[in-house]
Amino acid sequence: MIDLSAPPYCVRGDWFGNDACATDWWTAIQDAANCAGENPGGISPDYGGCEGDTLILPKGSIMIGHPLVLPPGVSLQGSGNFATTLVVKESFDPSRHFIDLGDGTRHYAAFGNQIKNMILWNNPNVDAAQGAAMVYTNNTQDTDPILDNVRVMGYKRRCIWAEIGFGGASIAKFRQVTTACTKPNLPGVLLDYGEGTLIHFDGFEPCAGRQSNDPASPLYNLPIPGTIGMVMKGGILRMERMHPEIVDTCLLVNHKTARCFTDVDWSTIGGGVNAGIVFMGNPLQKGRLRVANTQCNASNPSCPTVLNGQSGAVSIFGDIVDPIRL
Repeated sequence: MIDLSAPPYCVRGDWFGNDACATDWWTAIQDAANCAGENPGGISPDYGGCEGDTLILPKGSIMIGHPLVLPPGVSLQGSGNFATTLVVKESFDPSRHFIDLGDGTRHYAAFGNQIKNMILWNNPNVDAAQGAAMVYTNNTQDTDPILDNVRVMGYKRRCIWAEIGFGGASIAKFRQVTTACTKPNLPGVLLDYGEGTLIHFDGFEPCAGRQSNDPASPLYNLPIPGTIGMVMKGGILRMERMHPEIVDTCLLVNHKTARCFTDVDWSTIGGGVNAGIVFMGNPLQKGRLRVANTQCNASNPSCPTVLNGQSGAVSIFGDIVDPIRL
């Protein structure tokens, strides 16, 4: 393990709400990541070698002004549950990803990458391009889990974009992930893996934001229109313990091939949600959504637990206990 608060890195949390008075710690953290990613002797782990290490960030809010690339095997951890926050500098390039997990430019699979026990925060007033994410990966796989106990507060920047790239990404697991994406028609999480990738989300809490922050306003419990917690396009997704709040649509399922599958279990649709699961009218995916043990949004009877867009199908309102397949 590498303690980033110690020399030669000496990182500290000195952001207190003002970029001008804070240090940009990108150079120190990137240098540490590059060092951790070195492979002593150049021998592949498949042949007895090793790669990667764990970087431990100190308590506090730490500002980053340039894209952070974590090479294969490198894990980035906070000092406690949410004692560490990585802050996106306001001048950060709006077209670039904040963290590239696994370094997708290497053109091969990355094992052992992880982000754990921290908050990733982007200024809610700073916009970003549609193709820019707080966390992006196209090669990280077989890590248990890739994101673990992480709050990704992207607001106008996509929170997580995970797609198929190099190595096939055979298994991708995420645990206890909270997201905040306030930009309409921008999914907070985009899963676009290959049809054979096994994806497991154990704990997913998406939110977007209220139309009004005045508790006395009738708009207080209404989400920003067009906001989406997650879009599932590619892979075989097992979603457990999903609980959205204040987001227009929680999970939009639009499989790109007939071999993709989505399974939702042990979930609740919270307040301020207009649609729990939206199953698009894509003929490729008929029969490829399974839902069980999912509680409806009791505060909004007009909120469908499943809005079924399949031809001639009926949407489902109320709790779903026994498994159903659509």
